Amino acid sequence: MTPTMAGLGRHSEELEELIERAEQQTDKRSFLEEVGELVRASGELLTPEVAALTVLDEMDAAPHAELVAPDYAKVLAPEDIEPGLDGVIVEGELLGVEPTRTFQRDDGSTGFVTDARVKGDKGVYEITMWDDHIQDVVGVDPGTFVRFDGLYTKERRDEVELHTGRDARIRSGEDARED
Repeated sequence: MTPTMAGLGRHSEELEELIERAEQQTDKRSFLEEVGELVRASGELLTPEVAALTVLDEMDAAPHAELVAPDYAKVLAPEDIEPGLDGVIVEGELLGVEPTRTFQRDDGSTGFVTDARVKGDKGVYEITMWDDHIQDVVGVDPGTFVRFDGLYTKERRDEVELHTGRDARIRSGEDARED
């Protein structure tokens, strides 16, 4: 086993399924090396499964439609959100945005992360935003209606978190009410 593959630890059932899909376009070793590099570059903030989805997306082999549960259209209360969801939508009143934090990636580049709190019909949601997505809420006044499309969930420290992914879209004000 190569060091990059070893860094992923034991493969979950979901990761094994993603590996099988990737093998239609590339070999397992190359795919796992890319996934491992992405996990390390994120400072291990990304799970191997989320990194695998990202790599698959870059390969245009992402199985998004199959991973999105049919009941995602309904509004989930914060306590009903579970790990492994993709394509989650949160909309409501922006309560606030935390100061942006920086971190150093393994490749030496600087990353940016912050959290926003949104009050929706079913409760208050905390959303972790990365890099370019942060600019979509900087300067938006608390109390403004916002909509986050394309969020994913993951478990970290025994809590489920909402995150902006590569394809997330954030809108505010009247633009957010168009859908």
